[in-house]
Parts: sequence; C-alpha cells; structure tokens
Amino acid sequence: MRTIKGLKVLEKNDFEKFAPSVLTTEPSGNVSNKYSFANSLRLINDLKKNSWLPVRAQEAGTSKPEREGFQKHIVHFRNPDLGLHNGLHPEIIMTNSHDAKSSFQLRAGVFRLVCSNGLITGEEFMPAVRIRHINYDFSEVKNAVSHLTDNIPVVMGTIEQFKSTDFSSKSLRKDFELKAAQIRWPKAKSVSGLLVVKRLADKENNLWNAFNIVQENLIQGGGAKAIKSIDRIVKMNTTLWDLACQYLNN
Repeated sequence: MRTIKGLKVLEKNDFEKFAPSVLTTEPSGNVSNKYSFANSLRLINDLKKNSWLPVRAQEAGTSKPEREGFQKHIVHFRNPDLGLHNGLHPEIIMTNSHDAKSSFQLRAGVFRLVCSNGLITGEEFMPAVRIRHINYDFSEVKNAVSHLTDNIPVVMGTIEQFKSTDFSSKSLRKDFELKAAQIRWPKAKSVSGLLVVKRLADKENNLWNAFNIVQENLIQGGGAKAIKSIDRIVKMNTTLWDLACQYLNN
C-alpha cells in the first residue's frame, strides 16, 4: 500500500494478496465468444481518474478450479478530498466478475470508523449503477461517479435522520430485530441477541445505533457463522438499509 493524502491505497501487490481475480486480463474460458470483456482493473483506473482510490478488496471463494481467477470480487473506494464526516468515510463500492455472470455495479456506501463497519445503501433508497462490459466507455463511468458523488449529501442526511429517530420503544426494536433476522433466516419466527450493544458508542437508543448493531451481528455472525459470500453481504447490507428507512420518524 501507499499513502495518498492520508489514505492507504491498494496497489497491484495488495490486489494479488486480497483479490487476485481483480487483475485477470482475460475472461473465463466458459464464456461465449460474443462476451465483451472489460476487466476490473480498467474500471479501477477510471475511478482513480475521478479521484476515487481503492482502499479495500475481497474476492469470493470458489470450489471450482475453472472459476479461480474469474469469480465475484468487491472493491471499496474513497475520495481523499471528501474527508471524514462525523466518523464516517463516504465510499463507492464496486462489484464485478470475469465469468459473464455480473455487470460492473457501483453503489454508495459509508465506512464507520468506531466499529470498522462497511455499510452499503439500499436498492430502494439508491439503486446500484450498472455498467455493462459491452461497449464499456469512460464517460459512463464518469457519469456514474458524478451521480454517486452528488448523492453523498443525501446519504449523510439520511444517516442524520437515523440518528435523530428515537428507537427506545421495545415493540419497535423487537419488530426491527425480527425483520432484520429474516433477511438472513427467512423462516425465523423469533430472535434474540441481534440488538446486544457491544460498545459504548452504540448505547444511545436511536435508529442509527440499532441499524449498526444489527448489521454487525447479522454479517459477523451474532452467534452464527460469519457471512463470507460477497453476494450475501451486499444483499444483507442493502436490504437492511431499506428496512431501517421504513422506521424513520416512526
């Protein structure tokens, strides 16, 4: 890694360590000859040109040797000029694969320093920007970045609404906890433990803290196995954000 304006930015050797599939220069041998290939490194470099730098990366595991190097991966970007907003780093989050099973997808997100939580905004709140591999064009990336950057104040404003929404009602908390659990366990009829406070910063009974506590427990396990699947992590984050929005000023 190298440091740019205080940000630790991923370089090629970091991708080789954390998500080597990002560096793949050819598509999987299983794709059609009609498949138009645009690799993730190209998009990463185009995001860099728009001042968004890669800071974290992860790839999906695979038990199939033929998929190794082509599987789903996720990269988090930050803009060093945007700085820190009340303990939160605005992020753009990219997902992609090189096996023709996914387009480039860009989403808005935030990274919460106090608990190292990476949060992703909901599909209903702000749909992902999808960029097809075919006819890949820099202007499309630039427009996507502008759209997501312009909406950062909307994301931050919603977080402030979360913070100002009282969430001390036991019935509301129980309802939110169960609906959140059903994102991971659809047949759940009851649940406990997802709203257990682990740190002093989360003690105040507001929607923002409840959202963060549940998100961390859902994904990190909360008594169950931590989730490693990129698709499931993205789905849980986006669905939980949209669920939390339903409780704003309830």
